[in-house]
Amino acid sequence: FAIAYENIPKQEKFTVQHKTKMHRVRVGDTLGFIARRYGTSIRKLKAANSIRTSRIRVGQTIVLPD
Repeated sequence: FAIAYENIPKQEKFTVQHKTKMHRVRVGDTLGFIARRYGTSIRKLKAANSIRTSRIRVGQTIVLPD
């Protein structure tokens, strides 16, 4: 297995992230608030969650980028 795995091109390897951090959106939360709280940017939050607009919903789970 190890030899076969090493022969797979890097861009085709799948990695599993352990302990993915998430945030559950509450009333009053904005992407800006969430970004500041976790020390990231709105752009990175949008990219990590495939969000195109700045609209988020209460109860939505936002994945926090590393």
